[in-house]
Amino acid sequence: MSEAAERAKVGEERAGRACAWCKAALGAEEDAAICAECGVIHHETCWDGQLGCAGAGCFNAPLKRLDAPEPGQATAGKAKSGKPKTSKPKRRANVKLCVDCAAEMPLDEQICDECNAINTPDGLYHGPKITAPGASEALVMSLVGIFLCAPILGPMAISRGLKAREAISKDPRLSGGGMATAGLVIGILSLVLWVVGYFGKAAGLGK
Repeated sequence: MSEAAERAKVGEERAGRACAWCKAALGAEEDAAICAECGVIHHETCWDGQLGCAGAGCFNAPLKRLDAPEPGQATAGKAKSGKPKTSKPKRRANVKLCVDCAAEMPLDEQICDECNAINTPDGLYHGPKITAPGASEALVMSLVGIFLCAPILGPMAISRGLKAREAISKDPRLSGGGMATAGLVIGILSLVLWVVGYFGKAAGLGK
């Protein structure tokens, strides 16, 4: 099934991800097999040993083994051993396994909702982005705080800026890092200016 997977070294960008079959972390110098259909990454030996992709419902998933017991044979086996044979759960169609947490996710999704890991062949997110909550508010509050209510608006801008930056670092679907950082920096600056002005006035009154 070599035509169904890209064979390459894991590389530094993908190092540390879990093999979809054995769940062990992939080393940068190890040989990998990346499914051409759903982008799930495996050890090359795991791909070859399992005859395909571990993604549930993936087009490149292994075909049913020819030596698998027929229904009648399974019944006979139960009679001989006295123990019922458990059947494996059926794979759900149109889903794949997350490369990091192995949670099921739709084939066309790029981001896992469970762990926010990027699930694309190149490890990059190519979908639309939205501004992180609090990023624009942090910038507006910090600018207003330079001229008005810095002791109140400054800390609020800093708090919202920090939360927005943290959210952006965890979810590739969020943008607005520049606004969040600007709000954080200007919020700190507004506080510093207010403190300097306050003590300057106090020193002037004391003379």
